Amino acid sequence: MLDDQLGREYADWLSDGYPAYEDKWRKLSEADREAALFEAAVWKTLRDHDVHVEPWDLQTDRPLPDFRCNKGQFYVEATCIKIETATRVTGVSHKQPSGGHYAPLNPAIYRAAQKKAPQCAKLDAPALVAVGTFHWPVSAICLRPSLLAALVTGMPKIAWPIDKGGKPHGEYQFTDFENAPFLRPFQEAVSARECISGMLICGFGCSPPRIAGIRHCYAVRPFDPHLLKAIPFCELHDADEFEVRPVWRNVSPDW
Repeated sequence: MLDDQLGREYADWLSDGYPAYEDKWRKLSEADREAALFEAAVWKTLRDHDVHVEPWDLQTDRPLPDFRCNKGQFYVEATCIKIETATRVTGVSHKQPSGGHYAPLNPAIYRAAQKKAPQCAKLDAPALVAVGTFHWPVSAICLRPSLLAALVTGMPKIAWPIDKGGKPHGEYQFTDFENAPFLRPFQEAVSARECISGMLICGFGCSPPRIAGIRHCYAVRPFDPHLLKAIPFCELHDADEFEVRPVWRNVSPDW
């Protein structure tokens, strides 16, 4: 949900201690209200999880993440998937959702990782990319654990062995790692974007929001999910052997 009250709270927080950032955020708000409110929603989420947050993207001339957290334990870069984009990717209407078939949001999440990787490079601590949407039906149905786990492994597919006579025998699952931000598609399990330590996937269209994370086991600077201990994180089951099976951390009984 697009919450103007949240925007006012964020602007007040910036004006109290970071006036240069307030000016930048207000310009963003005038140009792109969804993106500005998404940044504010990520800020509130971090603070709600007892994280000390500072704005950070004006520290140098090169692109940097939006937030420095816990005085340098990790960084967070926020990027919004617009409601219109979420509708196009999933096929789910924002105003009049209907039942039936829908596509996952994973391709848009994957593209966000591609776009934001440069801002996570050359840092001194782990960096998370927070990506999500205010599209309320997508927040509810397209951010389910099974679809989020597919961001770690790629979407599972079904195949059938064919005998010499051209007949199928049995079936099995496989993945080509497509739309998995931390693996290279259509290859053996080879890591990618090691500068990104993980992603926070945020469904801000729901109340309360649906938020979960994926963790990059082979990141240059690995992220400790216990720093956000109330948020479930998914990662590869065994990074040493690179077994392509997801496992969840920080999972509560109601997840």
